[in-house]
Amino acid sequence: MNVILNPDYKLKFIEDRAIIYSSSLFSTSCNGEEGWESILHPLHAMIFSFFNGENYIDSLKKASMFFNVPYQKISELTDNLIDNESNFLLKAQELDYIFPKRCLISIKPNEDFISIKHSYNPDMFNYNKLDLRKKRHSFPLDIHLMVNTECTTNYIYCYANRKKIANPLKLSRIFSLIKEARENEARAFEITGGDFFLYRHWFDLLKELHKNGFEPLLSTKTPLNIDSVNKLSQLRIKKIQFSLDSVTTDLLKNVLLIKNSEKYLSSIKQMFYLLEDKNIMIDIHTIITNHNAELNNLNSLFLFLKEHNNINDWRIDNAHSSLYKSDEENRKFLINKDDYENIITFLNSLNNEKDHSFKIYYDSDAEKDEYTSIAHFNNQKVLCSGNYSNLVILPDGDVTICEQLYWHPRFLIGNVVNSSISEVWKSTKALNLYTIKQKEIKGNSPCSSCFDFEVCHEFKHICWLNAIKAYGNDNWDYPDPDCPKAPAIESYFSKQF
Repeated sequence: MNVILNPDYKLKFIEDRAIIYSSSLFSTSCNGEEGWESILHPLHAMIFSFFNGENYIDSLKKASMFFNVPYQKISELTDNLIDNESNFLLKAQELDYIFPKRCLISIKPNEDFISIKHSYNPDMFNYNKLDLRKKRHSFPLDIHLMVNTECTTNYIYCYANRKKIANPLKLSRIFSLIKEARENEARAFEITGGDFFLYRHWFDLLKELHKNGFEPLLSTKTPLNIDSVNKLSQLRIKKIQFSLDSVTTDLLKNVLLIKNSEKYLSSIKQMFYLLEDKNIMIDIHTIITNHNAELNNLNSLFLFLKEHNNINDWRIDNAHSSLYKSDEENRKFLINKDDYENIITFLNSLNNEKDHSFKIYYDSDAEKDEYTSIAHFNNQKVLCSGNYSNLVILPDGDVTICEQLYWHPRFLIGNVVNSSISEVWKSTKALNLYTIKQKEIKGNSPCSSCFDFEVCHEFKHICWLNAIKAYGNDNWDYPDPDCPKAPAIESYFSKQF
């Protein structure tokens, strides 16, 4: 048996610890885990560097010579990580190390693995000191660039801030930011908007990203013409994401608020065939509102997708309230729990059918957990990557920690017009926000006097966006609305469930 480190994962040494993380945010090639990141002891990374497609026992023996220990001692760990179908927990010296599924993968001795060989060696992970706590990255792992705020449509549920940009970043400056990201081993340089294909330099930007090893997820609501599809094919784009909520013209008119829904739908259908002809796959993203929640609508959309051989998957999400809409506007499109449960039942039935090749994904847990204690809440909440491993560059060069917070002044940490990404990332404002002190919290917030403040904010932090949605812009420092100590919600934030 030959064994190699799964190419879906990368290793990185950060000052006093190592990490293993997913190579891509949105795709895998060897059934690894998307969006993975965990702390490793540098010794673990050294061990993994020996597995590069050669015979398993030979690799173990090379590692044993390096560490001067019997190779059986090393195999006590690695035996558990070959083709493992679930995460593996290792407890060592009162620390927990979690390894992702299929961490190491077996390959046939005669299999061509040259394209997935790595370039790690154990000397890359030499260390003089150790600190294995989960800490903020020294440079952002994932960078998101918002190229514009324009959109082809005017979706009723759109959460976006449509602020007009007077002085957008110059393309030459964007290119230098991409180069800096590559030189600092960023995993992703993603593109958001607005709509990417309404950005006049989209083709040149995409070429530059590919030249630097970045392959962003391309998401659009714009029906692409033959020239645009040919350009995608020229760049060997394998997949795009398209947002489509219905194939009924009346519904599209009500949801997209566009006058000529017939022309729009016709252009979409043409685009699907053009993409299919170029072997470009499509991920479909559908947002459910009270306009398109009827099962007949979803069934007609499903039947339309079945006509095409290049549908990769279909993701259905429930619409959520927007910071930039009033309670009354949000009420007009949010659906209720019963409607959503009916949709889930219907989608389950579609997933059981065998006459379509694409996968159907949806959030089946419509109800939120009721957290009984702060400890329960902190254990279950999701890590916020904003200002920990992720930043967002807005169209004018301002940098924020979260795409949906846009230009909220409390969360702007710098500007890249004249500063590098590294300078912004290490700025006093960014560091102070990450290590926010309890004394900075206003007295009317329950967080200002909570004994669990440090534990709650130390690593996973709270979702500032959810706090603002629930309690308003001025109350950004309120607790996450799911926290047991959070005040009752007066706005319409997620009240449908």
